Amino acid sequence: TFGPGLSSAFPWHQAMAKRKATAGNSGPVDTPAAAAVIASSLSEQKKALLQDSLVSGSVLAALSAGVTKSEVTKWIRNDISKNFYVQDDASFSRSWRELRDKWERNSRKRQRRQHFKLTADFDELEELLLPTSPPGKAPEVQPAQMSKAQMCVAAAKEDAAQAICSSYEEALPVQLVLVFGRQAASILLQMLAKDPHISGDGPLQRIRASRAPLKHLKLLVHPDKTSHPKAKEAIQILSAALREEAA
Repeated sequence: TFGPGLSSAFPWHQAMAKRKATAGNSGPVDTPAAAAVIASSLSEQKKALLQDSLVSGSVLAALSAGVTKSEVTKWIRNDISKNFYVQDDASFSRSWRELRDKWERNSRKRQRRQHFKLTADFDELEELLLPTSPPGKAPEVQPAQMSKAQMCVAAAKEDAAQAICSSYEEALPVQLVLVFGRQAASILLQMLAKDPHISGDGPLQRIRASRAPLKHLKLLVHPDKTSHPKAKEAIQILSAALREEAA
């Protein structure tokens, strides 16, 4: 975990929690008394046409479902009171259902946006907290490791020759991760300057400019980025390594 100091270091955590706690509500609103107060704001014309219990019950149900007090009040004062087609209990129920359905759709959209924002924020945190190396630098690789790396090179060439995946550059990161695990990024950095089969401006070379080579390597072996059949196994290995380093 990132520890108790995370929220103070990254104030967006606090801001998001505050917005969630205060958005549209000034206190408890999921009570019959609050629902009755909101229902009483219905226009006199509509009050004569609708049952009080139906309106109050609908308001209470909306508040209990998480609709804010200000939103429900707007529905009563504007959307229902000024709706010419609300003339009886049945038409009220239809109109109210439409308002609830619209709110639920928008709520799901907000949740998806929040999820994507949190995912992006987490990626940014991960980039900041993971140990990094200067771009293009890597620890010196031992001779025994280079011997295994050459075996990975041969396996990657064979994968490309047999059309197991679309290219040698797709196969090599997968083979390295399967053999070296988290050390694959360091091995690859050492190989990039020496391997003539690797394009000078290809996706593998971009890892040299990355301050988080392990994370960049994870992108290279992602099943969405490579057609290699063992990409899923490789991404699981690197995901576990990244979680361990972030813990």
